[in-house]
Amino acid sequence: MLPEEKRAVFVLVVIGCSIAVAAGLVPFLGPGAWGGLGLLGLIGLTQWLFRKGEQKADERDLAISRRAGLIAGAASYLAFFLACFCPLMYCLAVGAKTIASTYLGLIMLIGALALMAVRSIAVLVLYRRGASDATD
Repeated sequence: MLPEEKRAVFVLVVIGCSIAVAAGLVPFLGPGAWGGLGLLGLIGLTQWLFRKGEQKADERDLAISRRAGLIAGAASYLAFFLACFCPLMYCLAVGAKTIASTYLGLIMLIGALALMAVRSIAVLVLYRRGASDATD
């Protein structure tokens, strides 16, 4: 498994574990369970954990990274749009005129999680497919 694939798997595991911890803490802590998402900080360790023995990236690796970034950017834009649009539609449906400011952080978190998760999934898929169309 290449270092970029290891990073992608690590990011997906950290995202999954942090969401599971936050969801598991909801019955006990209520809104304080969002603190469980602090585990996402472990994603910052990927550069140190997987650089040992790393090889230079070739054209294929750069093409995969570029394509995964484009896919992730589009997905996070869509997630951010939906995270903004859905509360608006809900407020219009129930007749509310305002939205709680605590949702603003959640909207940003949804966009960031979508970016990291989709990029990791795209990297894994493109490496497994041989990235035949990543070199366009």
